[in-house]
Amino acid sequence: MPSLASETSAAGYVNYMRDNVGSGVGAFNGTVGGVVRNRRDLQPDFSAELALADQSSGLVDRISSYRAGLVLGGDGRSAVGELGFNRLDFAPRFNLVSARPLAGDTLETWARRT
Repeated sequence: MPSLASETSAAGYVNYMRDNVGSGVGAFNGTVGGVVRNRRDLQPDFSAELALADQSSGLVDRISSYRAGLVLGGDGRSAVGELGFNRLDFAPRFNLVSARPLAGDTLETWARRT
């Protein structure tokens, strides 16, 4: 089965998003009414996300996980990095939204509890 993503396409997407998050999307405005505007047509507003930037566990509101009948053990890569809490009751909680078979494995979607 061919892969939908490769290392090259992932790097290209990351570069694309980095540029658009930092600079906006669309054409540069140029001069408007005698004022030079060095920004793009659409500017993103990430004030809500920036307020959560130092709280990594607060940035995730949905998880999609793909489980396969394959054991990797310590040879696999971790799907989640350190979240900075030392007790389970501080861990973010999620509710299962859906679970469906996918090519003999399982695709699960979880939503953060409110």
